[in-house]
Amino acid sequence: MKRLLALFSLCLAVLPALAQETPRPIFYVSGGAALPLSPTVFPDTHAAGYSLGGGVGLLFTGFFILRASVDYAAFGADDEGLSTHLGEPVEADALTLLTLLGEVKANWPSAGHLSPFVTAGAGFASGGVGAVRRAGEALESNNVNELGFALGAGLDVALQPRLALFVEARYVLTNFGIGKDPALTADDADALHHVPLRLGLSFQ
Repeated sequence: MKRLLALFSLCLAVLPALAQETPRPIFYVSGGAALPLSPTVFPDTHAAGYSLGGGVGLLFTGFFILRASVDYAAFGADDEGLSTHLGEPVEADALTLLTLLGEVKANWPSAGHLSPFVTAGAGFASGGVGAVRRAGEALESNNVNELGFALGAGLDVALQPRLALFVEARYVLTNFGIGKDPALTADDADALHHVPLRLGLSFQ
């Protein structure tokens, strides 16, 4: 976790050095649903969950933003699906994923209130399950820290000159699989992919 916080702090520190003109700070908050996507074992063993996000960035030229973002997603375990996958009765807490990313956001120039945008970012991810119980025995489950990547697209809707509503869909890849959690299974080590669908506000 210390490495994740250090990366987040570094992103905030280097953004001003990249400015070609005096930038304006911009802040984001959002929330919505998170859909487990792949590998197949992920949606088979976990239900759709929720996603929360926030961030701070610097706005250049009105259409280009460099930002540091925090994303949190939680997926409830499908105990029946986990038990079927593992071949024995299993109960598990929610799977949680936390990503800290440095991102670029680019808006399509628009003279109206609507402005589509795309985003891309990379950083660190931390994920794990609170507890897993097999045959009534609780197994230790530690968080795993790996690389994370995200692509996104959405639409900004200007409410006031410095306030906008936005909707976005993101594709998030976290470079660790369920198999890297010894409390679950050792044979599904593909990266986890999920899609947050969120509604949020940005303000300057």
